[in-house]
Amino acid sequence: MNNLSTDEKRALDLMRKENFRGISKDNVMQLVSILDKVDPEVAKAIIAQMPEVVKGIIENEKAYASILSKGIESCNTSTHSCFQTEDDIVKCLQKEIDKEDTTFEQKQYYFNKMAEAAERKEGKDTEHKNMILTIIKYGGEALALGLIFTAGVFIGKADIQFPVMKRA
Repeated sequence: MNNLSTDEKRALDLMRKENFRGISKDNVMQLVSILDKVDPEVAKAIIAQMPEVVKGIIENEKAYASILSKGIESCNTSTHSCFQTEDDIVKCLQKEIDKEDTTFEQKQYYFNKMAEAAERKEGKDTEHKNMILTIIKYGGEALALGLIFTAGVFIGKADIQFPVMKRA
């Protein structure tokens, strides 16, 4: 913050920020609403920092995408582990069924247990798919909000009119 101009320091003071990296949508909206009251040089300094704001938004989007990716990978690992356990149970039950001395009642019991394992696996698969869809839904919404905000910053930048100050 030592190499900032006086105008840039004033802009940060208006936003109650220490640097231009952590600027939120609310900060930008607050600034846009008071630009007509701000010295044109300060307003220009604020606008000059917009690329830094966009860079911060892009970095946040990338970090969020990475978190979503790790969440999906974790979900996949957990689901695969559950599937493997159910498959192992079915294999063990099949071995019991294949034994020659297994009675009909025992075979029926083992088949029922195999069916239960298949139902659990199907339930886990449905849960997994729903989790992935939820992650994609919220990830898409976050990405869309970031893009809308970024576009709004540029649109707002293009439409900003600096007031002509009359000096006495």
